Amino acid sequence: LLTMLGILIGIAAVMLTVGLGEGARLQINKEINKLGSNLLIVMPGAATSSGVRMAGAALTLTMEDAALLSDATVAPDIAGVAPIMSTRTSVQQGIANWSTTITGTTTDWQQVRGRAMIDGRFFSAAEQATAEQVAVLGPATAAELFEGTPALGQTIIVDAQSFTVVGVLESVGSSSLTNDDDLVVVPITFLGCVYYPWAMLHPIRW
Repeated sequence: LLTMLGILIGIAAVMLTVGLGEGARLQINKEINKLGSNLLIVMPGAATSSGVRMAGAALTLTMEDAALLSDATVAPDIAGVAPIMSTRTSVQQGIANWSTTITGTTTDWQQVRGRAMIDGRFFSAAEQATAEQVAVLGPATAAELFEGTPALGQTIIVDAQSFTVVGVLESVGSSSLTNDDDLVVVPITFLGCVYYPWAMLHPIRW
């Protein structure tokens, strides 16, 4: 009986250890897959401002760099490139007010980040080219601004600028560092004109 009890305890201990290890591995893989297991984020070098050296603050990356890497003859192993700029500001809809991240990017962002839509669509190349004031909301942002009512076709106000909501992204959850469900995605052409006058020359990262 003691021998059998020892064997059972040993088997249970091994199963528990393997189970905990497998659970930790799956959790780590889940966090990596949220970002994109084949995603590489390139940021510019450090710059010094007011005596403080800040990583990613140099103005060295350009839209031309992104276009060059998108060329299959130059970089055949790159599946897609999506330059982005971002700023954090308040968004209003009616009496609702929410602070979130505004991300300016191109139509390639949806494919590069592997994001699906639960409602509506992503903005088009034509809307990007003409800097249309259209927006795609993260599900958390839509929930905060519209509280369960449909967001599609509604208008939001971002720093006194009106945007028409054309789509809502599918949820991918949040990590300990970021919440990828809480954002507003707009054409990079518009964000550059309003927030970053140097945008067409110096996007933040891609």
